[in-house]
Amino acid sequence: MNNVPVKPSAKWFALPVLIIVIGAATFAFLLVSGLTGLTTGLTQVVVPGKADITLSEPGTYTIFHEYESAVGGKIYSTAGDISGLECKIVSKKTGTEIPLSQGSMSMTYDLGSRCGRSILECEVAAPGIYELSAQYPEGQSGPDVVLAIGRDFKSKLMVTILGGIGSIFGSFIAAGIITVLIVLKRQKTTKRLAEQAERLTTTS
Repeated sequence: MNNVPVKPSAKWFALPVLIIVIGAATFAFLLVSGLTGLTTGLTQVVVPGKADITLSEPGTYTIFHEYESAVGGKIYSTAGDISGLECKIVSKKTGTEIPLSQGSMSMTYDLGSRCGRSILECEVAAPGIYELSAQYPEGQSGPDVVLAIGRDFKSKLMVTILGGIGSIFGSFIAAGIITVLIVLKRQKTTKRLAEQAERLTTTS
């Protein structure tokens, strides 16, 4: 009776480990793909200067100073001080200037050749074509810099992070439940085999 294998086999303990590995891989994939999607959704503008941009949906738009960037084959590295740079967003349809303000929280990203930090936010009520411009005050000079603007960056970032965290925690919970079930099943089988062995010993 000692040679009777305990079921389920100990090999089943590899399943929770596999689930955790898959959860970790999913976490990494969601995080990288999500963050990459955030930056590819940003519209880049080189300033001082102005450019027409299409803001296709209403919502909260964040303007980033992309201090490490590349636009049109030109590399920009402007991590220094750009204080004094005056930014404006004006509706091409109505001529109305959109109020800009500092964001409620600071956001940064560092993905490959693109690094940026949030500097301003604005609320856009209607989709359309807008003019984004930025100039240094008269008499003040400064480097050419890349500004990048995108919608609901904060909420999309939170969804990306929470989705990744959810996948890794979900995998740990699932792995824990499966481990407990395996242990309980093996304990039940071990107890049953012990009782059978005791009955045989008593009988003999």
